[in-house]
Amino acid sequence: MSTIRLAACQLNPTVGDLTGNAEKIIKSLKHCEEMGVDVAVFPELALTGYPPEDLALKPGFIAKSNEVATYVASRTEKTVAIFGYIEPNINLNGENIKEDSPVETSKSEIHSVIDNRGFNSAAVAVDGEIFGIYRKKELPNYSVFDEKRVFLPSNSLVKLYLIGGVNMGVAICEDAWTPGLLSSVYDDSADLIIVINASPYSTGKLNQRIDVIKQRTEETRKPIFYVNMVGGQDELVFDGGSFLIEADGQLKFKAPQFSEGNFIFDFELNEKPAKPEKKSSIATTSISLRPLVKPGTALPVLTPNMDPLEEIYSALILGTKDYVQKNNFKGVVIGLSGGIDSSLVAAIAADALGSQNVTGIAMPSKYNADSSLTDAEELASLLKIEFKVIPIESVRKNFEQLFKKTTKESLVGLAAENIQSRIRGVILMAYSNQNSSLVLTTSNKSELAVGYSTLYGDTAGGFSVIKDILKTQVYELAKWRNLKTYVIPENVLNKAPSAELREDQRDDQSLPPYEILDECLVELIDHDHIISEISSERLDEETVHKIANMVDVAEYKRRQSPPGIKISSKSFGKDRRVPITNKFRN
Repeated sequence: MSTIRLAACQLNPTVGDLTGNAEKIIKSLKHCEEMGVDVAVFPELALTGYPPEDLALKPGFIAKSNEVATYVASRTEKTVAIFGYIEPNINLNGENIKEDSPVETSKSEIHSVIDNRGFNSAAVAVDGEIFGIYRKKELPNYSVFDEKRVFLPSNSLVKLYLIGGVNMGVAICEDAWTPGLLSSVYDDSADLIIVINASPYSTGKLNQRIDVIKQRTEETRKPIFYVNMVGGQDELVFDGGSFLIEADGQLKFKAPQFSEGNFIFDFELNEKPAKPEKKSSIATTSISLRPLVKPGTALPVLTPNMDPLEEIYSALILGTKDYVQKNNFKGVVIGLSGGIDSSLVAAIAADALGSQNVTGIAMPSKYNADSSLTDAEELASLLKIEFKVIPIESVRKNFEQLFKKTTKESLVGLAAENIQSRIRGVILMAYSNQNSSLVLTTSNKSELAVGYSTLYGDTAGGFSVIKDILKTQVYELAKWRNLKTYVIPENVLNKAPSAELREDQRDDQSLPPYEILDECLVELIDHDHIISEISSERLDEETVHKIANMVDVAEYKRRQSPPGIKISSKSFGKDRRVPITNKFRN
C-alpha cells in the first residue's frame, strides 16, 4: 500500500488581487511543508479569484497571472503544489504557445493572437518550478457561469504525475461534472484523480457534489480528491466542504464548510490487483519527493453535515463579511423598522462584522406604531449595535407641501406612501456617504419577486443580504438564530408583517399569504414553470395568474436592485436573465 499526505487548502481569494492571493498560497504552502504534506491542493483559479469575469479578457491581467504563477512556483520546496490560474494562449513575445510547453499542445489548440482568451489552468509545481499544466476542457455556460465567454477550452493531451509512488491525474471542476470525461482522459492509468474547484454554494449543493463525484468514481474505479474554494465574491458564496471519495464510492474525508484553512490527512491507497500490462497513451512525469518530516499521523476527518438553516445562515454571514471587507467599507448601516426583515439583516450583519461595525437607524413617521420603534430599539440593545432615531414626519409633510405648491397636485395613494420610503433611503445614503458605511437593504426574495418594494426607497443601498431568502425562510432563520442567543424580539416574530406606510396596513392586504406566495414563487422562478404547469390544491389558477403577473411586471425594479447573496438554485441576478420588455404570458 502507498500512503500519501494530502492537504485540501480551502483558500478565500479576492478576485484580481494576484499578489495577495499569491501570498496566501505561499503562506499555506509553508504550513503544509511544516506538516509534512506531500501534495497541497488549492482551488480552481486560486491565484486570480473566481469568477474573474471580463478581467480574464484583459491581456495584461492574463500576463500578470502567468507571471505570478511562476513566482508562486519558485517558492515551492518539497511539497507539491497544485493551484489554479489563468494561462495565456500566447507567450510574452506575442507568439502562440509552442509545442515544447509543459503540456503537449494539439494543433486544435493553436489560436490566433487576436483571441485574447486564455486557459483556465492548474499548475503542478515543486522544487521551485512548474512541472506540468492541466487545462480545463469543459467550460460551463449555464446558471451563473459564462466561462466560454472568457476562456478557451482545451483539447491538449494530459499527463500523469508520479508522486510518492502514486500516479495522480488532475482535472478542473466542470470536467468532473461531465459523464465519461475523466474515465476517457485517464483510461486506467491514474491511481488518484485530483479535481480543483470553484463551486458556488446553494442549498443542497454539497450533497449534489458528493453524488456527482460518486458517479465519477463508479466510472473510473479510482479515488477522487475534490478541493473547493471558500469565501464570498459579489453575489456568490463558496462553501469549501472539500472531500475525498474512495474508489468504491465511500466518503473518506470531508472538510468543514465556510472555513478557510489547510485540512490535512493521510490517505492510504489500496494495493492495485495484478492485471495484464496495458500500455497507456498518457505520458507520466515523475516527481521525486524528498523525505518530509511528518509529525504524527494525520487521520482523515469527516465533518458532519450542517443543519440546513445553519448552512444558509453561515452562507449569509460569509457573503456579507467578504463583500463589506473586500470592498473596504468601514461598517454598515441598516434602516431598522422593527420588522422581521430588517431584524434578521441586522443580526446577520452583527454576526458577520461585529456589533461595533453596525449602525441601525429607525425613521418613524405618523404611520408607524409605537411598538415598532420599541422593537427596533430592543433589537439594537440585544445585538449591542449603535442605534439612532431620525423621525421623518416633518420631512414628509414639507415634501408633500412642496410638491403641491409646485405641481398643484396633492400626493395620494401609492405616491404618498412611497415618499416615506424614499425619504428613508435618502437619509441612509447620506449616513453612508458621511461615514463610509455600506447601506444594507432589507428586501427579501418574496417582496422582490412581486415588486412589493419601493424603487429608490427600501431598495436603495449597496448590498442586499436576504435578496434570495423567501419570506417564510426569513422567519425560519430568525427563529433558528434565536436558538443560539435571543436577539430578535418575540414581538417581531409574532406581529403581522406591514410596510406601515398607511393606516392599519398589512402585507396580506396586497399579497396572498406568504406560505401560498412562496410556494408559487418556487414553481415560477426556481423551476421555471409557466402558469399552465402549476397546479395544486393550495394554488388555484386565479392566484397563480395574479402572482405570475406581479412577477413579470416587477422585472424593471429587480434589474435596478443591488447585488445580493445567492443561496437558492435560481436567484435574481446572474442566475435569471429575463427581458424587462416582455409580452410572454402563459
